[in-house]
Amino acid sequence: NLGAGNETSHFYQISDFGLAKCNGLSHSHDLSMDGLCGTIAYLPPERIKEKNRYFDTKHDIYSFSIVIWGVLTQKKPFSEENNILHIMVKVVNGHRPELPPVSKSRPRACNNLIKLMQKCWQDDPSKRPTFKGKLCF
Repeated sequence: NLGAGNETSHFYQISDFGLAKCNGLSHSHDLSMDGLCGTIAYLPPERIKEKNRYFDTKHDIYSFSIVIWGVLTQKKPFSEENNILHIMVKVVNGHRPELPPVSKSRPRACNNLIKLMQKCWQDDPSKRPTFKGKLCF
């Protein structure tokens, strides 16, 4: 629980993003087909391209970027898209959910958060940061 009164050290542990498992439920943006499982909008491009690829921390970093996007926009990623295959093609082709322009009234820290988000959703997993130590932004 990350409520303001529950944490005094101001350090938070982030874990288990992107490791959505098949649960037998059918949702419009969930897919279970030939070993590809999870919530499509949160799956990194390499997982979509290589369905037999094992989940790793770079998947979590990518999924974390989508969580950041959701926090900034207060929306669900790719909610305007009804076709799962279209989402998959977009992600594999390097498209990410659109971010509205940052308004002047938005705190300056949002710009740093956007930069972190963009680092975390890079196509090349080796260029994504890690969760080791502190994720600085």
